[in-house]
Amino acid sequence: MPDNQPPSQPVDTGVWNIRLEFVCLARIGTYWNNRQLSGNYWRLYRNFSGGAGVFVDRRKVTIAPDNFYLLPPNCNLKTFCCDTGLQQLYLHFELPWCNCSRPICAVPAAPYLENLQQSLLNALEKNPSRIPIFAFALIGGALAGVPPGLLTERRYDYPIARVCEYLRSNLQDPLGVSDIIRVSQLPAGEFLRRFRDATGTTPYHYLTDLRYRRAEQLLAASELSIDEICEAVGVIDRFHFSRNFKQRYGQSPAAYRRRGAAAARFNH
Repeated sequence: MPDNQPPSQPVDTGVWNIRLEFVCLARIGTYWNNRQLSGNYWRLYRNFSGGAGVFVDRRKVTIAPDNFYLLPPNCNLKTFCCDTGLQQLYLHFELPWCNCSRPICAVPAAPYLENLQQSLLNALEKNPSRIPIFAFALIGGALAGVPPGLLTERRYDYPIARVCEYLRSNLQDPLGVSDIIRVSQLPAGEFLRRFRDATGTTPYHYLTDLRYRRAEQLLAASELSIDEICEAVGVIDRFHFSRNFKQRYGQSPAAYRRRGAAAARFNH
């Protein structure tokens, strides 16, 4: 190594880790109207025709087929769709170290991204074990295509990260905010402030989001009954679960499972 070259720095994989949550190739329709895109995770969209998008400051922004689109956590955008047969590839993932200054970023569909997308679609159809490889590559490529200055580093709070992992591993338990504070071993006021700084939301909403994301995955990729899914995600009241699920996803749990829109799915 030349004398004037600084030594390489160790990489903290906890800070830089991308957690892949969901990959889906689906046909979307009217159920995608007026959905609120909330939740503490990133979205990557590629629509294969026009006719759907989101409202940004009451202005329609079409998710056009010549771009990939990145939406950061808690973007809280409402959707629209006027094409009942639109095919959409979407990926959900967590990126704990990164913020974005825009609620939606368009990344041109450069040839290298098109190639990664095609490899991912081939894996969805023929080789599920390779889905994570191409999904991570596509996410990284899309993030690399975001214009400079829009992505900023977010401070990584290790105690809060441990709490989030605890919640993820104990969704079936009847956890209240006081229980979560005890797990953190922090004073209540300090914990609530640091949790919101790290996640952009409250512990209750974060846990609720985790539960319904897991329910979505189980509906898509398992044969568990709806009652069994409610038990697995810690929601006791099936009526309450079905009502909240429909508010989030535009369909009842049973309709979501029946629609048969996805060519394939991956959940992690």
